[in-house]
Amino acid sequence: RKGNMSLNFCCLFGVFNECAKAQNICSGVKMKLQRFAVLFALLMSFLLSAPVLADELADRARIENEATALLLNENFSKLESTANTYRTSKSRTSSGLWHLTCFYIGISEAFNAERKFWGQHERIMEKWLAQYPKSPTAILAYSLMLSRHAWNIRGSGFSSSVTPENWKPFEELIEQARIYLEKNKIIASKDPQWYEQMIEFATIQTWSENDFEKLIIEGIDRN
Repeated sequence: RKGNMSLNFCCLFGVFNECAKAQNICSGVKMKLQRFAVLFALLMSFLLSAPVLADELADRARIENEATALLLNENFSKLESTANTYRTSKSRTSSGLWHLTCFYIGISEAFNAERKFWGQHERIMEKWLAQYPKSPTAILAYSLMLSRHAWNIRGSGFSSSVTPENWKPFEELIEQARIYLEKNKIIASKDPQWYEQMIEFATIQTWSENDFEKLIIEGIDRN
């Protein structure tokens, strides 16, 4: 089943690192998965030579930058076709990272802006969802927008550096994104990104170990 696992553990490790700053995470399943991700990342660092690594980074940057540009230019048809291609082909970079993961990183980066631009982000997503209401890609992009806005409010530092007035809107936006994903699960969970985002939210909200494990197993089994 390893060749079919859509959840990229290197990417999940990044999620854990970020979320650990939000809350103190320490449960059996989460720690085991994190240790696995560390070992996997170390193995890949030994396997990739410098030229291969350069090609790897260029490949990732190309996909991410393209996704960011397509979103900001409101080229929704191209966003849909690109995501569908990555989703069905399950194409990967030379290190094994899914192209689909890079695509969504680019989508997230499009929302990495000051609050004065958030209204523009909302309008873009309203247009996309209006044109493609049954699109898993559009639904996941909307959740990414909420998540990115939440992290922009909170900041990237450790929890001790977050001001009290920033905790509430951060937690509210994360909860809003989680509810939105769960409401649209039938459509959006056809894309493995649904599980990556839900794992991030589960980590931030410190789900029980049992619920967290169920989510992980479901994601692996379905993808």
